[in-house]
Amino acid sequence: MSNNIIRGYFNLDTPQWEDLRFPAASINPTGVTGAAGRDADFGWLTFAYNTTQVAAVQIQLPHSWKEGSTLRPHVHWMKTTSASGGVYWQLEYRWVGIGDVMAGSWTAIGSSTPATSDSDTQYKHVITELGSITAVGKTVSDMLVAKLSRVHDNAADTYGAAVALLEFDIHYHVDSFGSNYEYYKYRP
Repeated sequence: MSNNIIRGYFNLDTPQWEDLRFPAASINPTGVTGAAGRDADFGWLTFAYNTTQVAAVQIQLPHSWKEGSTLRPHVHWMKTTSASGGVYWQLEYRWVGIGDVMAGSWTAIGSSTPATSDSDTQYKHVITELGSITAVGKTVSDMLVAKLSRVHDNAADTYGAAVALLEFDIHYHVDSFGSNYEYYKYRP
């Protein structure tokens, strides 16, 4: 892979994947309506069956992010029993740029299909992709205000026990180590 310099700015010719990470132990759902529970032994968040529970997450787009490229949120989780059934995860978000007014409505994406099969095994690490977030025209330091939920009234949520959230992540493309400007990647 070769590298180049654009306007004195180190730039990767081929963007690479990176993760924005939100370990469950660092997400504090206190005060959120329908907040997820917390496992006292491991610190992960627990999402019960038969009730929609929520974890709130605020996300700032890093300076290494390739501006305008698609974001790929996903969850790392486990079943707490070996019972069969699917789990429906949903992410609702509002995008707000620096100096912008936050949108008045939520955009929702979600999935019940694990990228890594749970095979009805207790405490098996599973990854479920939540879809994509289109970010055309968006820039570094923009914020996503988000709610992550297990949605009990979705027909795809058929697993009759609690699940453990290990981590919420967002895959994103990086094209640099950072930015030359404090609040902007490039300045015209």
